[in-house]
Amino acid sequence: MKESYIVQKSLKYFPEKPLYVLGVVRHRILSEDYSYERDRELLYELSYNLDFPFSLHITIFHRYQWNLKRVLSRVPKSKIIFD
Repeated sequence: MKESYIVQKSLKYFPEKPLYVLGVVRHRILSEDYSYERDRELLYELSYNLDFPFSLHITIFHRYQWNLKRVLSRVPKSKIIFD
């Protein structure tokens, strides 16, 4: 993963049941064509290996979702730092 963001979505209905959105930007190899298969593999790995106590929606950002990435990245403290 290149970078990722996590935010809690504000809910009009059922606000007592928190919903979080995890957005991920993955590393691209210059010679690699865009691959939905690689995104599905990463999505599966994340959903299978993450133990999250609340509802979590995971999305892989690609060129059609940069507006969503921009929104999530503007939320204070939403970026997950990798060391």
